[in-house]
Amino acid sequence: MNKIAIIINAAIQEYSALKECYRPDVDKLTEGEYIIKILENNNFAIKPCPAPGTIEKALCDVYDMQFDEILNKRRYFAIVEPRHVGMFFNVIVKLKTKLSLDSIGAIYHKDHASADYGYKKIVRLINLPNEKELKNKVEKISQLTGISYKHLLECPEK
Repeated sequence: MNKIAIIINAAIQEYSALKECYRPDVDKLTEGEYIIKILENNNFAIKPCPAPGTIEKALCDVYDMQFDEILNKRRYFAIVEPRHVGMFFNVIVKLKTKLSLDSIGAIYHKDHASADYGYKKIVRLINLPNEKELKNKVEKISQLTGISYKHLLECPEK
């Protein structure tokens, strides 16, 4: 497990334990806010969130599609890949916002399980050596949105 994953897991456990003790300094923070505080205390820079719609605009620019096409229910690879990449970036932003997996799924007319699956699939694929085209698209979206994803490459999801 990479360093950031260890810190996040420890922060989640610590947050849960402190919430049970009714600590006033913790009670006013959400779990995501507490994790961000712990990460910042451990010298991990958390960039501000992109404006709403930034991820969707970047997806449309990189994949040369309209967002309505990405929302299509069809399972064609040309539609599924950008949808999963969008979910991937929204899940990364989830730590900094109050977005839930349900709300991320709803952006793409899917449920929370689809959002989680899309995120894990992209993490797995960008770690494969033969996925250069996908890596290039993810990198371009990262640059357009200002969302960092490289820390996820240290320890791929299985």
